Amino acid sequence: MFLQMCKEYQQPSNSGKSSKGCIRQKGIANRLLLKEQFHTLRMNEGTKIYDHLSALNGIVSELESIGVKIDDEDKALRLIWSFPSSYEYIKHILMYGKDTLNFEEVTSGASLVNGSELDASSVSLVRGEGDFL
Repeated sequence: MFLQMCKEYQQPSNSGKSSKGCIRQKGIANRLLLKEQFHTLRMNEGTKIYDHLSALNGIVSELESIGVKIDDEDKALRLIWSFPSSYEYIKHILMYGKDTLNFEEVTSGASLVNGSELDASSVSLVRGEGDFL
């Protein structure tokens, strides 16, 4: 409904008013939706780590394309907190006793638990490179 209202608002009007307000709102709505997806992302039981990383990196890529910066530690924490209950023990191993969290280290540790060594294409995915769709 919001996008439909924006389309109607963006149509040229006789008053000469600009449609920038609507564009800004669409940007805010998109940013908030992407942030919600980032913060509520959950990995379902049985999902392969590669598939979950693809979803996480896709969201991060979209956020960064609109100017939202996600730092490495936040990305690592989001990954850890998105794990299903069967990963509960690994969450502690990956998080505690460290001065900093590194996304690549967390990803490597999680992939070992998941039983899927990262191949070359997965490594580029971990780094946020490559296609996510």
